[in-house]
Amino acid sequence: MTETGDPMRLAAAVRREWLIVVVAALIGLVAAGVMARNETVTRSKATQLVTVTELPGGIPSLTTAEVFVTTATSPTVLHAAEQSLGLKRGSLSGTVSTALATADKHNATISVSAPSKREALRRVQAVSAASVTQALLPYRRYVEIQAAGAKLGEDSAARLKTQIARLEAAAKSAPAAQRSAYYTAIAQATYQLYQMQQAALQVRQEAQSIDASVYVDPTPTVSSASSGGFQIATMLQGLLLGIVAGVIIALVREWLRGRRAAA
Repeated sequence: MTETGDPMRLAAAVRREWLIVVVAALIGLVAAGVMARNETVTRSKATQLVTVTELPGGIPSLTTAEVFVTTATSPTVLHAAEQSLGLKRGSLSGTVSTALATADKHNATISVSAPSKREALRRVQAVSAASVTQALLPYRRYVEIQAAGAKLGEDSAARLKTQIARLEAAAKSAPAAQRSAYYTAIAQATYQLYQMQQAALQVRQEAQSIDASVYVDPTPTVSSASSGGFQIATMLQGLLLGIVAGVIIALVREWLRGRRAAA
């Protein structure tokens, strides 16, 4: 048999056994479809809205939610969220996405994908919380410095209050001609006490306003999407394997037919 005869023999065998080749191809196609269907993967995505208003303070104010677009996907935030969730390092990599939600840039969305809706909700809340902590960290440090100064002021105010009480007691027993000097000292000390108390109150208000400047929607939205199904590549592979199997069967039948004829 020559080399050119082999393709001719193959073509002749396929023509005679075309039904077997067609049936084998269909079986391969159906088997590939079943396998593709079984490989379907469903993932859920939870999205949480973050709203930012202007932050007060002696440092540049954060007036937009743009910081969350980069902060939520930073390694620092992802690692903090993984630790709070009890996940291995790197578990959240590639699963977090962010975007500005409104034209005024005061709203941003943080989305996290996971195998289930419950897990997606759990993860997006952890990432959002870690993002807020990281974004407000410079402001909290500023307030901590201010609070330390206010604490010293409050201590001084407490001592000054004691001095005022002593001046008031001394003024009552002092001669009438000397009382005006006591009252002047009391008025000055009282004003100084008021200023110290106001400074401490302002620091506390700044801390509260920083916490209130970022609002995280307590009810994230959840969606699910399936991947897989009847994938074209898998179907073509099944069809090709079916055709190859059909041709092999046709050649085997041709070979057996030849042996019987020779016998």
